[in-house]
Amino acid sequence: MSRRRDGYGRASPVQREFRLHLTLAIALPLCLAAGAFELTRAMSGHEIGWIYAVEWPLIGAYGVYLWWRLLQETRAEARDLAAGNMPADDDAAATDAPAEDDPELAAWQAYLARLHETDPPGGPPDYA
Repeated sequence: MSRRRDGYGRASPVQREFRLHLTLAIALPLCLAAGAFELTRAMSGHEIGWIYAVEWPLIGAYGVYLWWRLLQETRAEARDLAAGNMPADDDAAATDAPAEDDPELAAWQAYLARLHETDPPGGPPDYA
């Protein structure tokens, strides 16, 4: 298990797969039950219930789509780990170029420093 810079380990693919299944097993029946509830309300005369009766199953379908995508990513990572490939460090991509070498960043920071000199953060000054 790789360790991130903040000291917390990442869950194993098996643990993440279990969490995905558990989340779907809880969320999908709730979405379908909410859709059925709104359908009964719509049929009893609440017109806005028709929108919700369609919306809740669509939210559930989107949840199934997300579950499938995340499950495929988790299984691909498990295959990579089994093959001996280590996952890339997420923090390494964020530190490609040092901030001192970026003239646009330096100009932005100078601009913010000038703004803070003329109008310090924290709201208007207290003239009392």
